Amino acid sequence: MKAPRSPGFGAGLGFAFLAALGWPVVAGVLAPWLERGGALRLHVAACAFLFALHFGPARLAALRRAPGRALAVELGLGAAGLALARLAFEPSLAGTALAIWGFGLVQSAWPLLGESPAAEPPGLDPFDEARRRLEALLDEEP
Repeated sequence: MKAPRSPGFGAGLGFAFLAALGWPVVAGVLAPWLERGGALRLHVAACAFLFALHFGPARLAALRRAPGRALAVELGLGAAGLALARLAFEPSLAGTALAIWGFGLVQSAWPLLGESPAAEPPGLDPFDEARRRLEALLDEEP
């Protein structure tokens, strides 16, 4: 089974930008019914779902290939993303959008750190390869 193609660094940056840009719109539309806290929780849940849908298959494939490395990268990026979001957070629409963007910015670095090189299948020993070619030449009819 071929591993899913990983979305690149630019895709992560674009997702982070759209998630941050979408927050003030979502807050303006949903805040009258859900209040700001409920609208924020709904927006974050929707962004997490869409993020997992788009970026999850490649990250799961990396987890299957090298579980220890992938888990360490995921935990490191998660902690760094939360730290940056906490630093950027202000209790305003712009501050919350900046925190969302900061978290997404760190998560977009996963293609730079998270992909481990795929293990190449072992090739034939040079002796065995030469023997195989020689036998093929000898088996040919003149």
